[in-house]
Amino acid sequence: MGKGLLGLLGFGRGGKLLDLFAFRERVASKVRALHPDAVIEREGDETLLVRLSGDVEAATLNCARLHQFYCQSPADLDVHVGQLAAAVDGRSTTAAADALRVLVRPETYLFNGDDAQLSRPLVGDLCAIVAIDSDAAVGF
Repeated sequence: MGKGLLGLLGFGRGGKLLDLFAFRERVASKVRALHPDAVIEREGDETLLVRLSGDVEAATLNCARLHQFYCQSPADLDVHVGQLAAAVDGRSTTAAADALRVLVRPETYLFNGDDAQLSRPLVGDLCAIVAIDSDAAVGF
């Protein structure tokens, strides 16, 4: 049976947005699909600790920020879930020019500090953000 239109648009059953707990569980399922041997622990309401086989330290995935982005744009659920799940690999990839995309999003999408994306303000609260579009996820 298919997801249905609301499922494709990123809504849970009954047309409601996924709460943070359900969003975190969706990320955990995606990590499990990508890494069946991973050990996944839940920490608090918003964090997953993921240890791949052979890893000494666990990767920490905090789902809160991307859950906020999902709430602003539910149709991008799979993008946000995939982005968090792919972060477990910890791989830094050099992007080819044809993989670069410019996204127009509200300024609330911007990260601050060391993780700041390449961006430029547009009009109102909109900004242009450079993203790397790969098979696994969208990165910034």
